[in-house]
Amino acid sequence: MEQRFKEELEFLYSVIRTVTALDIDLQEKMHKSLSLILEKIKAGKGSIMLLDKKRNVLDVVASTNKKILNKKIKVDPDTISGYVVTTCEPVYFKDVRRSKRFKKCIHAKNYSTPSLICIPLKGQEGVLGIITFSDQIENKFFTEQDFLVTKDYASIISPLLENSILFHKLREEKENLKRISEELRISKEELMMTYTERSELVEMVVHDFKSPLSAIISNLDLLKYIGGLTEQQETIVDTALNGAQKLLEMINEFLQIARVDQFQEGKIEYNPTSFRGVLDQVLEDLMPLAQEKSIDIKLLCDKDIILYGNHNLLVHLFQNLVSNAIKYTPKGGQVKIYGEVFKTKRFEDRFKRFAKICVEDTGPGIPDEHKSLIFNRFERLKRNKEVQGTGIGLFICKRIVNLLKGKIWVEDAPDTGSRFCFTCYVCEGNAKC
Repeated sequence: MEQRFKEELEFLYSVIRTVTALDIDLQEKMHKSLSLILEKIKAGKGSIMLLDKKRNVLDVVASTNKKILNKKIKVDPDTISGYVVTTCEPVYFKDVRRSKRFKKCIHAKNYSTPSLICIPLKGQEGVLGIITFSDQIENKFFTEQDFLVTKDYASIISPLLENSILFHKLREEKENLKRISEELRISKEELMMTYTERSELVEMVVHDFKSPLSAIISNLDLLKYIGGLTEQQETIVDTALNGAQKLLEMINEFLQIARVDQFQEGKIEYNPTSFRGVLDQVLEDLMPLAQEKSIDIKLLCDKDIILYGNHNLLVHLFQNLVSNAIKYTPKGGQVKIYGEVFKTKRFEDRFKRFAKICVEDTGPGIPDEHKSLIFNRFERLKRNKEVQGTGIGLFICKRIVNLLKGKIWVEDAPDTGSRFCFTCYVCEGNAKC
């Protein structure tokens, strides 16, 4: 009795070790575990079939009959396998030929002995599949003990099989996601390469336009300076000169886009950047334009703010915002620039403080319905008929602020005009960012 118990225990351990092995695939597990039970009950034939509920078919994952391996068998309640799947009840026939219910679906030529066992594999959400045994080798029929052993085997293998199926599905999904991730990485690299090459080509071509266009503008200016033109000729020259200057402005803005496009996320060098230092550089270039219109530029910020950003990107950003404010502010108006520092309330932020930088003008303002549109590419609101533009500048501003992990928006100024604001992280004290 003790020897028999040891044999049963060793058999069950063998099954468990086989089904829970991590180094073999699901089909091999099924073949090995099937071989163990076939040997245990001395069966000549056997199969393990897993249920595909969506298609209502049994998938033969292990079998002594290689001809039916991996075949899909339709679940039919009038067959033995279909009955077991439908009712979730095991069946045992000492002599299956005596069965009235299944007499039509039994083919004697398929079996060397008349005995047959079919056991359901039960999972948490119903039937996982079935195991069938036939052709008893020693006694020509299976005993009740064989039937009990196979039921015990099924009760042990079912949860292990369910976990194994889930594990293999997760591993397949992981491999599939890994493959997709690698494909996406390669596609991204190819796109970025194409994008960079396109940006470089655009910059090169557009930059080459500047030389002949500058020659046209200088010669038109010279023609006006020399004089001797009739009123009609002077009008034609003025029209050509205005068009050429507008085209030059467009080329410069396209060049800005190309340069900003070259800054790719993950390849930008971020450093502690002085707010006052960037602004001084920008105002040095734009002050003549402000003086020409008698515009007073006020910097309302007592202390410098050390921004976490990129110097070149911030110069582009301020250049666009301040030049826009000067353009749309009427003669004798005022442009205010100021910054405030706030503590962040988001735990995921890398820095604990951020700056809100604003550039305020005393121009005509922006209607509410246009506030969300003006940062789109080529979207230009005609606030002032005298101001020419392409609608690219604010689009560039948004691109830059996105690269700096901030936000940009426009709001109404207290009295008249508009206030353009953006946020940017602030370096803590003098610590290196």
